[in-house]
Amino acid sequence: MINLHLHTLSVDDEPDIREIIDLALGLDPLFVVRECPSGREALRDAVEWRPDLILLDVMMPIMDGVTTLTELRADRRTAMIPVVFMTARAQTHECERFKSLGAAGVIAKPFDPMRLPTLVRDCVSAGEMPADDYLWRLDDAHMALSAFRAELAQPHGRAMLAGLKDVAQTLVGASRLYGFAGIGLEAAALEEAVDGDIAGRAAPMQVEHAIDRVLARIATN
Repeated sequence: MINLHLHTLSVDDEPDIREIIDLALGLDPLFVVRECPSGREALRDAVEWRPDLILLDVMMPIMDGVTTLTELRADRRTAMIPVVFMTARAQTHECERFKSLGAAGVIAKPFDPMRLPTLVRDCVSAGEMPADDYLWRLDDAHMALSAFRAELAQPHGRAMLAGLKDVAQTLVGASRLYGFAGIGLEAAALEEAVDGDIAGRAAPMQVEHAIDRVLARIATN
């Protein structure tokens, strides 16, 4: 795993389950966990905290896990974040359906808390996650970055920097988890260039060049 820590958003409407997940993953120094009680709040926290991974309950009131995943994928700021479903509906056909929707993996409930860190690691180990799903979402990232590249040439373009940073951050985390280190490194360089531009430490042209490098790297995959 390339990350020193795996920032993990745990989404479940049952407080007891969230506490067990928090305690179980706390046994492994890889994980930094943030709890969330609903799908709606998960959408907000995913944007604000930018986790590397989301553990998502399927059966939740108001907004279930499938709907939450759909909303996450529809937002370019969160579209690349890997999602692992946690559910009692873990029959083979259900698991296949969840993965076809874009889930990186499925963990069955009830689970052994002592084994949970291993189960999550198995879901997100490089080579285990569905690379086809990642590559499909790279198309969306490519379109978003291209749009930002065009906007930056306009007089109001610098106002787009915060959104550009969101896309870069998400691309960094997803690329590391899916084992696409080259894209992750270029996306990290883009994020750094954006920060420099916002702080007035870097020339605007550095951001454009950084976007071009990310686009070129995506095009080779």
